[in-house]
Amino acid sequence: MTDASIPSDGKWIPQAMSVKYLAKAKTALRAVASGEKVDWDTSGEKTVPVEVFDEDGQRVFTAEITMNVKLN
Repeated sequence: MTDASIPSDGKWIPQAMSVKYLAKAKTALRAVASGEKVDWDTSGEKTVPVEVFDEDGQRVFTAEITMNVKLN
């Protein structure tokens, strides 16, 4: 998602991640990252919330992933 969101001349590297496990996953999973509130047009730390759901729609964990973005 970060590659698709930053300008084409930008670079990024993962910097940190925090995860909260909420339930045991027993099926296939679907992850949803929400970068709509992130300013992708500036350099710096960008934190993206992520939610992961099982096939029944139960949220099994959440995460916040911080990327360090550099724009030329």
